[in-house]
Amino acid sequence: MSLSAIDIFLLDYYDHRSIEELLSEYHQDLTGPDYRERLNWLCKNGYLTIGAPEEALHHLTVPVLKDILRNQKLKLSGKKDVLIQRIIENIPIEKYQAQLPKIYVQSEKGKKEVTRHAAYLENSKNYYGFMNKEIHDMENQLSESEDLPRDVLLALFKKHIQEELTKKNFRNVSDLYHKLYIFSNNRCKKREALKFLLIAKFIDLSGMDNQNLVEPYRSLEYIFSNGDWSNVDKLVTALNLSDNDLKSLYIEALEKSNLTLPFSYFDKETIFSIIIDELHGKENLFKYYKSISRTPKENDSNYKFYDLEDTTVLSNNIIPSVEPLSYIHYLTFSGIIGI
Repeated sequence: MSLSAIDIFLLDYYDHRSIEELLSEYHQDLTGPDYRERLNWLCKNGYLTIGAPEEALHHLTVPVLKDILRNQKLKLSGKKDVLIQRIIENIPIEKYQAQLPKIYVQSEKGKKEVTRHAAYLENSKNYYGFMNKEIHDMENQLSESEDLPRDVLLALFKKHIQEELTKKNFRNVSDLYHKLYIFSNNRCKKREALKFLLIAKFIDLSGMDNQNLVEPYRSLEYIFSNGDWSNVDKLVTALNLSDNDLKSLYIEALEKSNLTLPFSYFDKETIFSIIIDELHGKENLFKYYKSISRTPKENDSNYKFYDLEDTTVLSNNIIPSVEPLSYIHYLTFSGIIGI
């Protein structure tokens, strides 16, 4: 029998947690009220086991550990790991077993399932927004991969970027590059993460929105003032990049993306200047760069441009950008993920 997405979630969530721990109402909305039955099934079928006493000791607080040692007239000094080791080496288990919580631990069989379906879990935890069926289909296509979860998610990012570019949904493309930044940063691939973030900044500062729509320049004020420049700065600092190094990386990232926009308020060089000025903490950049920004035309055949002050043109022309699937949606649309 194949495991469902709910089974994989429970395997991942309850690993090294007390068997008495209740799921919150939020999580029960995901799993349903019968999750205890599923936990019992996972134990019965060898995916979960009850942890050894040595593992359960880590779930006791320091005061409780000291009480166990005190009752046996042993030293109370040291950090938690020292106290635990002292108990294990000097006190028979039956002397403190009644105080230990029972905890679930993934078996080797369970670990294999969680590893096998790591793409599903990473997708849900980071709100990448991919459907389980497309993950499953991509797993089948890339079944020979040495790092299947990574390659599956990367392939899906590329697929979705191309789809959104075809639809001329440039804000959605930016959102996907922001998620690729998270994806790479979580793997400590800082250079790749920075490339993806720079591409996202390039799109954001162009003013291109979904449905091939150009936003008015004033809508860029948020990008200037509240954009995640600190994340760019952290990566630049971690990689120890000079301004020239950063420019080379920026050019490399744009060339590799092969990204062509129908309009941009700034050329590539100017956008890089904005990035540098932001990182150097210069002020009033929104107003300064307005004076050298390009002006979109309302009748240009390459893109659409409307003045957002005129609300009569908005009713059928703008759609909100696609939000990432919540964890509830992830499980709602789940079903069987191991076929």
